[in-house]
Amino acid sequence: MIAELKSKGFRTELVSVDSPESLPAELGALVVIAPARPAAKGCPWTAESEAWLKKSYLLVQAAGKSFAARGARGLVLTVTRMDGALGFSGGKDQDPAFGGLAGLIKTAAREWPSVRCRAIDADPALGLDACARLLVKEMGYDAPVEAGLTASGLTSVALVERAAVAGRSPLNPGDAVLVTGGARGVTAECALALAREFKPRLVLVGRSPLPGAEPAEYASFKTEAELRGAIAKAGGLSPKEIGAKAKDLLAAREIRANLARLKDAGAEARYRAVDVRSEKAVQELVKETQADFGPIRGIVHGAGVLADKTILDKSSAMLDAVLDTKLASLRHLLNAVKPSDLKILALFSSSTARYGRLGQSDYAIANEALNKAAGLLAARLPDCRVASLGWGPWDGGMVDANLKKLFASEGVGVIGLTEGGAHLAAELRGSGPAETVVLASLPGAKPALPLAFERDLTLEAYPFLESHVLAGRAVMPLAVSAEWLAHAALHAHPGMAFAGFDDLRVAKGVIVRRGGSTPLKAHAGALEKRDGHFVVPAELRGKDGVLHVSAKVILAAKRAAAPAAALKVGGAAYGRSMAKAYKEVLFHGADMQFLIAAPHCGPEGIVVDSKTALPPASWARQPIRDRWVTDPAALDAAFQAMILWTDAQMGAPSLPSFAAKYRQYAERFPEGACA
Repeated sequence: MIAELKSKGFRTELVSVDSPESLPAELGALVVIAPARPAAKGCPWTAESEAWLKKSYLLVQAAGKSFAARGARGLVLTVTRMDGALGFSGGKDQDPAFGGLAGLIKTAAREWPSVRCRAIDADPALGLDACARLLVKEMGYDAPVEAGLTASGLTSVALVERAAVAGRSPLNPGDAVLVTGGARGVTAECALALAREFKPRLVLVGRSPLPGAEPAEYASFKTEAELRGAIAKAGGLSPKEIGAKAKDLLAAREIRANLARLKDAGAEARYRAVDVRSEKAVQELVKETQADFGPIRGIVHGAGVLADKTILDKSSAMLDAVLDTKLASLRHLLNAVKPSDLKILALFSSSTARYGRLGQSDYAIANEALNKAAGLLAARLPDCRVASLGWGPWDGGMVDANLKKLFASEGVGVIGLTEGGAHLAAELRGSGPAETVVLASLPGAKPALPLAFERDLTLEAYPFLESHVLAGRAVMPLAVSAEWLAHAALHAHPGMAFAGFDDLRVAKGVIVRRGGSTPLKAHAGALEKRDGHFVVPAELRGKDGVLHVSAKVILAAKRAAAPAAALKVGGAAYGRSMAKAYKEVLFHGADMQFLIAAPHCGPEGIVVDSKTALPPASWARQPIRDRWVTDPAALDAAFQAMILWTDAQMGAPSLPSFAAKYRQYAERFPEGACA
């Protein structure tokens, strides 16, 4: 790749992941290339893979700090060689841990809006020279953030809604199942669902000490506040120690109560206090379980910790805690058991891995690695139901009232404990994909379209907004909204050609206030074939999921030839010069004055000559892509022309809020002007 970059005139340096401090002072782009490493036996990745992931994280972090210090835009590109399909075809028996890089990049794209972030998985079948040529070419494009690369082009991920269809039981009553994550909260509820559904022998593994009988003097106190008071009366402890003891007593109660619930559900269950990050401790746990219960038939890996900080503020200790709990722990389990004995393998991943999330880059890495491992293990173990579940937030565990409010503002509900456990049991009975995302909707909410990208609108970052002011407030032009909807549809379905839109509707104007920031998210759904082309629903939504603009974007495998013009407009020229029109009828400032002339205006319509748009970088400091999908100048000129027409024909201007149909037959508009 270095040779290819040099042939294009770029200055390049080879930097080791062991030396983030050696990055060039004037860094413009960082390309992180994961090793090409076959999957290991047993657990398909190694401790060395995990160590490399942590080092590559620190390298990307150093690049981010360099860009931030200099106010530079920059590029971060990570390259893996799993299967050219982001691991969804089983990884071609390549180390899946490196797939975790995509989780880091998807989070970086959210935290660093001025940096172009891309994660590409290249097909191992591509020759090195061909792969390098394609990767260097991709460095010139902004999106999609995550993509597979083959000789045929790019592929990206589109979520498809599906129900968990239960089938036959994968377990027999009495089969041994290890469950990591403790005997409280979410993990306990999932274990209870397994107990009711399959009647296995369960070994719940957590870090809390094995609880003995509760001291009699505390038995009558039910709440944490009551326990704190009783402990304080005994004396001898600091306030911090009092709180810790009260929490320990409550945790022990919950563990004892859950073990009793499991027994009542018909499952034999035990609890073991084991740090699954310790290889020796896991080996001893597996040996004990096999001696008492026979072969281990199932693993439910629910252990996980959070250490939320932005990428630039993340420490090595945080990385160790998060990645080791997810990855090292599962590696120890898979290497300690006999994989061919397994009938179920459930990995608790997170929707953070699919979407990225501010502050959770390490969590996204760890869970993306689990997702990719699940695909490979499913291919290796055809008699085992392997499921990596990308859970959204649960109503319990690490989700408190403040987080619930935050998720609700994003249009995401919380998964009920009983419902989540039932979903796990249904997935394990079924034969669905190895990787799924599990989200709850808000009560009465319409299912959201998948997120394509998001931006924060400010007048500083998007100065053209200063020329589109109504009633003293800057408003996003409808033509630019149409451009963003088109981009969202193409982001979700790369390789297609934009051909137009139907039913472009404004539900609520996007207002950008001086000195403020307006968040805007672009969503796009699945393709639906219709009348020889493809229709993609797309939306722009703001704070609290408020719908601003929607359309049905038309995509095609190949653009059709333009038909002959059907509308014939005669009559005299429009009655004002364009200079007077902008002064007396239109409200558009200098940067949005695209009309040159209106040679005809009559009852049938209006004909105008207009400017075409300058490159996106002249409109915004952080353009979505280097070239326009539509042409917002020409399209907005059409909307401006209709304002002039309604004023001339009906005596009052009409602002655009709906467009029934638009078709585009050329990739680019002519430079300078068009009619």
